[in-house]
Amino acid sequence: MWFAFVDESGKPKFWEKDVRQEPLYVISAVVVHESKVSSLYHEIEGLKRMVLPRDKWSVEIHTKEIVHGNKNYTGVPLEKRVGLLDGLFGILSEFEGLYIMSVVVDKPKVLALNSGFSRNQLGRLAHAYAFKVLADMVEHFLRVKLMTEGYEFLLWVIDDSVRVERDRTRDSLIEAVIRGGYDPLLGRDATSFYTILPPLFAHSYQHLGLQVADAVSYVISRRLRGSPSKKAFDFEGYFQIILSKLYGDGLVVVSRIPRKEHWWM
Repeated sequence: MWFAFVDESGKPKFWEKDVRQEPLYVISAVVVHESKVSSLYHEIEGLKRMVLPRDKWSVEIHTKEIVHGNKNYTGVPLEKRVGLLDGLFGILSEFEGLYIMSVVVDKPKVLALNSGFSRNQLGRLAHAYAFKVLADMVEHFLRVKLMTEGYEFLLWVIDDSVRVERDRTRDSLIEAVIRGGYDPLLGRDATSFYTILPPLFAHSYQHLGLQVADAVSYVISRRLRGSPSKKAFDFEGYFQIILSKLYGDGLVVVSRIPRKEHWWM
């Protein structure tokens, strides 16, 4: 079975303050086979024990906190925080069988090119469309794997910190999987049959896979926003590692949201 761990950076909100402060909404899936999840977790846990003080071994890897040295990482020296992110992306660069797919919603462009919608409507549409595009990429991945490696199921694991949007996320993803996975040649749902629905919502502190997805989304957001370098963190290097792990055209930037009746045409 495959796992698609999903987390986001930013929020799909289009009020003036939100667009100015968070111009990008990024959502990423880190896809790993069940046979390799424990190995990935073991390597990351080993890194934490090697780099962090003992009292921080159980702390969640939350990239924004690591970069700014606040909340759970208050008092952790800069060199140790840098070592943690350097080590994390070093693990990802060498880890075989890990695939990344990300969707970036460019909120200023979406706002400019979709004038027929209210800001509330754009927020709902952007959220649903981002999941639709992400589901399309994961569906293509699963379709190829089914043809080349045999039949296996896939489970979506989504960070529960977006619980305010939980029902909307669940419904958007289910619709995207079912409608996107339909094979007109077979006359039935193909890859959607092998996707376990509904998705699993989980707390990020319980799953290192979600923490990796958080790191991926955060780095993509910083890099594409052109944010200035933060101290000693090598965001350009992290971004290049992400690019090397993308599945196919696995980084999609959305600047226009088509009307929903055109999503599956």
